[in-house]
Amino acid sequence: MNTQNNKEEQDAQNLKKGVKQAETARRESYATALTMIAQRHTMQVRERERLARKYGEQSEQVAGMDRKLAGSARVGQATQNQQARAQNPMTSVTKGQWKLTGRVTDTKGTPLSGYTVSLFGKNGWERQLGHTCTNSQGYYTLEVTDAELVKKYDGQSLMPTVTDKNQKILHQEKQSLTLKPDHSEVRLIVIDSAQCAAPGGVYPGAGEVPPGSDVVEQEGGVVWGLVRDGQGRPMPDLKVQAVATRDKTNHNLGKGVVTDDTGKYVIDYTPKDLGLHSFEECIVISIHVFNANGKRIAQTKAEEFQSYASRIDVSIKSGK
Repeated sequence: MNTQNNKEEQDAQNLKKGVKQAETARRESYATALTMIAQRHTMQVRERERLARKYGEQSEQVAGMDRKLAGSARVGQATQNQQARAQNPMTSVTKGQWKLTGRVTDTKGTPLSGYTVSLFGKNGWERQLGHTCTNSQGYYTLEVTDAELVKKYDGQSLMPTVTDKNQKILHQEKQSLTLKPDHSEVRLIVIDSAQCAAPGGVYPGAGEVPPGSDVVEQEGGVVWGLVRDGQGRPMPDLKVQAVATRDKTNHNLGKGVVTDDTGKYVIDYTPKDLGLHSFEECIVISIHVFNANGKRIAQTKAEEFQSYASRIDVSIKSGK
């Protein structure tokens, strides 16, 4: 009997060792793949630059290379998702339960620790599903162990959402997921560095054109957002001016506007405001807020945003 027990224990140890070796090999293979993808991307960028110089930006040769670059980006993103799955130890899901694992990083791949990951539905955070926090390496695990709760949410579209310690939404995935019994899912979440800014930076809505704006990508741009006090209350009737910095020179974007009853402002502008014929990919913008007497009471940090549609919220401390 002891011999049989020893054999079973040895077999279990060998199995654990084999799984650990497989996990290590998996991580190393994805790391190697990502290095190769990055090298190929660099070569493609250089080739695109060469083709642009030889045939022009509007040539079919450049367009073809752009398609290849887009394809490489998709492959890179898929490989990063698989790498995130490999970084999480292989774990089983108990019958009836559901699990979400993954990692939160910035666009450079730097892990972001201490962020909250939760699931949002149509009306905001689904409190019953709980939340989790990223560890020092940016990894997270969100488990729903109540089988009845999993059944309740089965089939509903939910958005993985990242918030900070002040409960500000920093990022929300565009691709939804659904809870399924006996199922686990991996999601690598990449947060743009601008979205990790202090209040006044970009929050969900970046790249989104607000209602009432006539902006058309390529022809015009828009900056919009909400101005609130330190308690989160809207601040109406304040003048707002968007200022862009280019070549160390400040340019007013469009005309100054006044916040409405909800504290919202919308500023439309054109490339001409920057002395350009067409937009560059990104521009550096700051928002200046003035009271009724023309005194500036707030100014956001100048940061890089999308050139055609940027949302910049402003928080003003009381007493200003």
